[in-house]
This record gives sequence, C-alpha cells and structure tokens, in this order.
Amino acid sequence: MPNLRKIVIYVVVAAVVLWVGNWLVKRVKPAYAKWRLTHAITRIEPWPATTNYSPAAWKQLVKAARVFQDTEPELAGRLLAEHIGKYSSQPAQLAIEEGKMFLLLRMVFDIAEDSTEKESAAAHQPTSPLHAGHGASWPIQWRDSRPSLVSGRPQTQLFQQPITDEYTLMRYRYKYRDLSKVKF
Repeated sequence: MPNLRKIVIYVVVAAVVLWVGNWLVKRVKPAYAKWRLTHAITRIEPWPATTNYSPAAWKQLVKAARVFQDTEPELAGRLLAEHIGKYSSQPAQLAIEEGKMFLLLRMVFDIAEDSTEKESAAAHQPTSPLHAGHGASWPIQWRDSRPSLVSGRPQTQLFQQPITDEYTLMRYRYKYRDLSKVKF
C-alpha cells in the first residue's frame, strides 16, 4: 500500500500546483499584457506635422499594433483610456498622444481606404476643410502593403468622442489588419 499512498500524495500535490499555477496566471497575465501594451504605446513615434514618417517609426507602430491585437479587447480599450487620461491636464502632450492613438487604431484595424461611412463614429475625420473628403483610413494610405502618411498631423481635434467609444465602434465594424503582410 505504500505505493498507493505515494500516488495519492503526488496527485494531490500536482492538483495543488496546477490550481496555484492557474491562479497565478490569471493574476499575472493582465498585468503583463498591460505593461507590454503601455510600453509599446510609449515607443510609438508621434504623428509629425509633415508626411515624413521614417521606416523605423512605421516598424514601431506595427509592433505596437501587434501587441494591441494580442491584448484582450476589453483590456486594450481600458488601457487606451488610461493612457489618454494620464495627459488630460497637459494639453500639448495630450495632442501628441491622441495623434499616436489615431495612427495606432488605423494600423490595428483593416479599414478600406475608400470607406466613407459618414454614420460611423469610427470614421470621424478632422473637421478642417483641408482634410474633408478623406476615407476612414485617413491619414494612412496603402500601396502594395506599404503604409504612408498622406497628411501631417492637423491642429484640430482628432477624436470626436471618448477614445474607448471610438475603439469599440472600430472593433465591431472592422477586422484586425493582417500585420504580417506590411512592408517597409
């Protein structure tokens, strides 16, 4: 019978280890995902006032988009709001961060360039007449899987509603972009 006793002990120990491991993963995974996404977002280069966005900047934007796509959607939405919220009392930095988020969302989601869904909050465009008539993918244009900026960052407000609402509408309207096909 000592063998049976050892087997029972091993089974109990294994069950406890699995339970503790599962509990730890449930606690650590969201924190790690939050850290990864926050780190990726802070590394995105700001949307410049010109159409010059370096290959290194595009690569970093794609890296951040990949991390974003790998993050659980509800957590990603909360992190967008938290990130923008950190800069609510710093208008100059808030504008920079909103520009980064605007580019990120257009990299994350596969939005047709000719999409002009006026009723969609996900298709909001700056109200400046200079940018009127652009599709929902504005300011990113795609040529042979290569992104490019068609406009420098405007001095107008980019998001017409809270970023979480914008993200939620895009999430349900568009599929994720296949980032493995992006070229630089």
